[in-house]
Amino acid sequence: MKNNLYILVNQVVRAKYSLGLPCKELENTYLEGLGVVFELGCSSIGYVNYLQYFALGILLETDKAEMERLVKKADEDKLDDLIFDFLVSSYGLKRSMASSKYQKEKPYKLLTEIIELSFHDKDASAKKLKEYMQVKWLRGHADYGWVNAHKEAGYVGLWSFEAAAVAKILCLDDCKLENDNHYPYDLAHYKNNKELVITPIKESKERFEPDMYEFGIAESKELEQIIPVQFHKLINQLLLDYRELEDQRFWKKYNLDDIWFTIEEYRMDKRNEELLGQIIVNVLVNSGYILQLDYKENVEDFMDDIIDFWKTKEVKIVTFDLMNDQYYYAKIPQDSNLKRIYEIELIDIN
Repeated sequence: MKNNLYILVNQVVRAKYSLGLPCKELENTYLEGLGVVFELGCSSIGYVNYLQYFALGILLETDKAEMERLVKKADEDKLDDLIFDFLVSSYGLKRSMASSKYQKEKPYKLLTEIIELSFHDKDASAKKLKEYMQVKWLRGHADYGWVNAHKEAGYVGLWSFEAAAVAKILCLDDCKLENDNHYPYDLAHYKNNKELVITPIKESKERFEPDMYEFGIAESKELEQIIPVQFHKLINQLLLDYRELEDQRFWKKYNLDDIWFTIEEYRMDKRNEELLGQIIVNVLVNSGYILQLDYKENVEDFMDDIIDFWKTKEVKIVTFDLMNDQYYYAKIPQDSNLKRIYEIELIDIN
């Protein structure tokens, strides 16, 4: 029920802004929704929604005490994300933890380039912001189906509140984005009463070295043919949890509301059929290994977004047939002959 309430709040906020209503009209709606967002947390509404809600608070210059509630909830949820840390720090708030990664590298890692560039070349940073909004931002959310969202019934607009918040913090010249379909220009210039702090993003340098990983998938050795070592530990834990955790805990831990909206739907399907393949694909999408596209999107336009984790092997591209209106792609070793992940069929598209 509360998830539905958040969805409604999110739609109302976007709809009001898309209609061109005064920015002040968003303030009460934002504050009304903040309590719901705080109660649910990022684990329930999702990382992107939580990041955008916090960014919108910056644009509206919401009271720091209210914003601090969102920070504390993120700390409780152990949200490990460098962009969120940057926004929190800019508002003069502190986290109880330091982040070490990006929850969603594409497109948000590119915001780091914009931030770092701004320290010595504001014009170049503004130019990169324009490129980010017009080329990178929407495509970076292809796995959310945003590219063609405007063709769907009930579309109320998609706005990059986080990009506008970064531009506001950095004092970038964003005039060339005034008429951009996804950049909330009016919100970026709505208020200028709070002093914002600019701090460099300290990105941990991830090293893909053998001693960082757990080798082998003991329960299903054949999966090692197509799942890179970086994800073996994750899959081992998932297979163990699938057997041992109570359904509600498992459904929540692996964010399965992406597939089954309610725990009842999940339990019903679990009684009737094998689900492990679907769950593994979903987890590997969220981990960045498998690329998810909407059925209206052409994979040829997203080839650069299919990450190659097999640095020493020749690869091919396969798709995973989940029998829905989404497409799932990954690069796997050329010599792999695995045809299924449990109930899910692999199809070679090369």
